[in-house]
Order: sequence, then structure tokens, then C-alpha cells
Amino acid sequence: GLYIEVKHYAFYTSLGHDVAAKLAAVLKTKGFDRPGKRERILIQSFWKSGLLRMRSVAPQYARIQLLPMEDPGREEDSSKITTELAKEISGYARGVGPSKQMIRTAAEVAILHEAGLLIHPYTFRGSTTAALRRPLDEVQSNGSSLRENILADIRRFVGFGIDGGFTDYPDLWKQAATSSAADRK
Repeated sequence: GLYIEVKHYAFYTSLGHDVAAKLAAVLKTKGFDRPGKRERILIQSFWKSGLLRMRSVAPQYARIQLLPMEDPGREEDSSKITTELAKEISGYARGVGPSKQMIRTAAEVAILHEAGLLIHPYTFRGSTTAALRRPLDEVQSNGSSLRENILADIRRFVGFGIDGGFTDYPDLWKQAATSSAADRK
């Protein structure tokens, strides 16, 4: 499937672009609006307004609210997982993609699951950044390698009960998820 992010929604709207309608048109042109295909599409955004527009023009696609929101006035109140926030999001989205720093315990995952939301935190990459990669065998300040720290981080969140996540290292995700599943048996 495709996991698409509607980026900078307010900026493109200010330029007169309806990115939600354009995305819906492209997906339709490529046949992703048909049964069996549309279920494999997830559309995420930091902008609630963008997801509401997607719901309006293409309700058949699952929407994922990235957190914290970037809509004006929402940055602070959407930076902490609460029952109220989970309920609000479940009214227009299928899931959430919180910054992983927002999830500290399994109880916060439970709040989101109780609202019926999928949970896909971002980004599992250790001390690296998208622009600055570190060697995976580099020893970190805690004495473990970057690889070991990323694996431990993924295992911890999988143990919290998340449904998926974003990483720059899919091979490490697979390894961590496989070992976490084996540990639960």
C-alpha cells in the first residue's frame, strides 16, 4: 500500500492549491479508489484541517493525524495524549502518528486504542537524524551501540502495544518486532 503525507497544508492552501483534491484526483487516476486498492491507502498530516479536507473530497481513504498538530493554536494542546484528544481524532481519522517522545507508557497507547485508533509513532532512528547518519556500530554514551539502542527502543514501543511505526532502518524494525513477538510466546 501507500502511506502518503500531506505536507505543509496551510502553505499550499495559502498559494491557492487544494492539495487534498489534487491527491484524491491522482489516486483516482491511478485506480487506487477501487475496492481492494483504497483500503491500502493511508493519508497522514500534521494538519487537522488537511485531513478534514481529505475526508470531504475522498472519504474512502484512512486518515492518520500526526501529532503534535500544526494547525494554529493546536501545537500545545495536541502535544500530550489525553482521552479528549483521542476522542476528537477518532471522529475524523483512523489513527494517530505521534512523535514517539509523546508516548512514555503503555497507558498512553491504551488511551488511543480505547478510542479505536491505530498508533504509528515516528521516528525510530536513535541518535541519527534524517540528514546526519551515524554508523550503527558506533558506541553511544550508555555503552551500547546505536544499533542496540534502536532495537531496544523499537522493542519497548512494540511492548507498549503500538500498531506500527516509522523508522529509517526497516531491517532493524523487522528484527526487533520478530524478537518481541518471540519473547511474548
